[in-house]
Amino acid sequence: MSPLNIGVENGKHYNNARQIFKSSFIKGFTIAEVLITLGIIGVVVALTLPSIVANYQKKVAVAKLKKVYSSVAQILEKEQVVESLDEWDNSEKILKKYFVPNFQGAKVYSAISNNGYRVMCRTSWYKYFWATGVGISTPFKSDTAAIELSDGTCIGINPNPTRDVFIDINGSYNPPNKAGKDLFFFIVNSDGRLLPYGHDWRYEQVNRGRVGSCNKQDSGGGKVCAAKIMMDNWEMKKDYPW
Repeated sequence: MSPLNIGVENGKHYNNARQIFKSSFIKGFTIAEVLITLGIIGVVVALTLPSIVANYQKKVAVAKLKKVYSSVAQILEKEQVVESLDEWDNSEKILKKYFVPNFQGAKVYSAISNNGYRVMCRTSWYKYFWATGVGISTPFKSDTAAIELSDGTCIGINPNPTRDVFIDINGSYNPPNKAGKDLFFFIVNSDGRLLPYGHDWRYEQVNRGRVGSCNKQDSGGGKVCAAKIMMDNWEMKKDYPW
């Protein structure tokens, strides 16, 4: 066979192979099949994305809470507040004496109340919510003062006899302002230690069945969520009421 004929034959084989490849590719994925596949992917993403986002948000919330809790606990130990708890008669004075020197750029907010709802780190009326969606009045009091840190975190204090400590990990200007999500409750005990509300409850009570349990059903729900997080080794587990 002459070189010319060989070239023609090779050209035919190439074109045949090309046609077969194109035909196979087209037959392999029809437009309908592609659309169905994309639809399935969309459904899977829609089902899994909220869970992924929620898990990320929970990890961020726990990390912020642990950081602020550790800082406040260290301040209480460093300042040896156990020796001066009898002097905790004014929340604003407490913040200025113990907290301002230890938090650079912090701003103190005097106690403000309006219509039964207390304000932290604001100069106007506002309110927080329990996990149930009901607005929070107590344990905020008319003499609850607060300090706003440079990163926006807000810490509120009640004086004697309760010595409550409230930690809003992202500040009152940022939602959801809800117990168990960005608002957490603590006390300073007679030893000068910072402890979460519910630290002396049984674990099952922390989860449900009491006023303040960490769920969205019980009255005052979310009040002891910091205790639940700490009991669960600083983690918001699957049963956490996010």
